[in-house]
Amino acid sequence: MCRTNSNNVSCQYLSGSTTPSSDSRGRTEQSAVGDENLTALAQQILEATRRSDIRAASVQPYIVVNLLKDLFEAGCPQLPTMDLLSGRLWLLQNHEAVVSVVETLMQQGFTPQVALDFLASLPAEYCMQERPLADITQIVNASIHQLRDLGFSDRNLTQLVEKSPHVLLASTKIHRSMFTKLKSLFTKSDAMKVAVTCPEVFSQSWTKTNKIFDYAFFTMCYTQPQIVQSGVLACPLHKLQDRHAFLSRAGFFVEVKKKNDPRLNPNPPLRFIVKASDADFASEFGGLSEEEYSSFLAMRELERDEEENEVDGTDRDSDTDSDLDSSDSDSDSCEGR
Repeated sequence: MCRTNSNNVSCQYLSGSTTPSSDSRGRTEQSAVGDENLTALAQQILEATRRSDIRAASVQPYIVVNLLKDLFEAGCPQLPTMDLLSGRLWLLQNHEAVVSVVETLMQQGFTPQVALDFLASLPAEYCMQERPLADITQIVNASIHQLRDLGFSDRNLTQLVEKSPHVLLASTKIHRSMFTKLKSLFTKSDAMKVAVTCPEVFSQSWTKTNKIFDYAFFTMCYTQPQIVQSGVLACPLHKLQDRHAFLSRAGFFVEVKKKNDPRLNPNPPLRFIVKASDADFASEFGGLSEEEYSSFLAMRELERDEEENEVDGTDRDSDTDSDLDSSDSDSDSCEGR
């Protein structure tokens, strides 16, 4: 993601989703901001932006004033709006596109804060202006329409976009494909829960998602409902494997044969294994400090390197044997001629 923060324009801005009263708060702030104050705010934004990009010197204050006016009138709160614009020259240079994105998301039922978070999380291709911001409105509308067709309710959509705004930039083909694949592992309602709680499934490869599922289901023997509740599909596979290895070696994880009855699985809840911080995880299982657990992770990294080297060596030996067999076959064939 492309993002530059201003150190002296804001304190705590994009710290979470806004409350339902944000629209009225934004409009109240806007009505209290006169032209003189808007000019002062615009100057602050330009000063912050010039420190990170000298090209901002070519932007006239009135351009930023007009952009602020439109965003405040749309209901965007003042401080998060200033944080968004400060240091982001590509937004200052695309007044119409920025306002269009905000208005589009609000027309679809999202809050102004969600719209600001969406703009703040734009990938580098937009920040570097390799792709035009003007394209985003069409992409967003198509994505929302596709997700609703797939069965996402307004509440599902709100939860999904608040958690991961960039999911709206994925193609409709990806939305449809990934959700169909999720339904091959879970019921439709559970697939919906997974998509909302683990929006990473729309951006990471299906191979990666499937490997995480297989490890949790077949190797660790957790049930599908437990996998849904845990959020494990957003967890890196190496992290899951490391925590599983730690629990097994410390005697806190035993192999189970049946997954149907939760009472037959005495192991720690998968949700805790996935969500706990390193400090809480190490303290809960073994009474270790975070530093001691970090030493274990370093050892696991060495183990993985050794395993990868062994696999590479096996592959090379296999290739050599194959080449020798091929050479012998060619020699026999020549002798026969």
